Amino acid sequence: MSKLTIFITLLIIILVQPSAAKMNSSKLFNPITQDPVERTNPIGLVYQDYMGVKNSLSRDRADSAAFFAAKLSQEIGLVTMDKLSSAQYDAWTKFATNLSNDADKIRNTKEIERQRECFMTLTNNMYELLKVFNTNSEIIYYQFCPMANKGKGAYWISDQSKIANPYFGKSMLRCGSTKATILVK
Repeated sequence: MSKLTIFITLLIIILVQPSAAKMNSSKLFNPITQDPVERTNPIGLVYQDYMGVKNSLSRDRADSAAFFAAKLSQEIGLVTMDKLSSAQYDAWTKFATNLSNDADKIRNTKEIERQRECFMTLTNNMYELLKVFNTNSEIIYYQFCPMANKGKGAYWISDQSKIANPYFGKSMLRCGSTKATILVK
């Protein structure tokens, strides 16, 4: 095992494990102050960790993508469904397992090309979920690269209109365009 892999593993254990028991409640705890923070947005942290995976892939950082995928997988397991609307509940039960499986596949490999393949299905599931959780407060961008997926094209979600392609990273960072926008919280 490389020193970097050991360091990342230890970092994950230090940052994630101590607060995992606390996070099973309906509250989050600020990792710096340990003050409770209400979980007012049921999938907000899932979305944030998806963005961490996307940003890591666009920077060609397989280690970071695996880290955020591990966080994503954890957050998926912590979503409380008691405050979801009927439509949100249906969407969550439909997509949560697929999201978790996609995140686990990304987490369990350090090969960036394999991570990018898994990211395609993660994105498809996340996009369908976010459309249902639409609460009209934050714009997200549904972006597309026609050259990804062996020329078949592939989508990703971004919180910025500026293209940062997760399928090619630095080699073709600006390849792609925005195909749709939705408002989420």
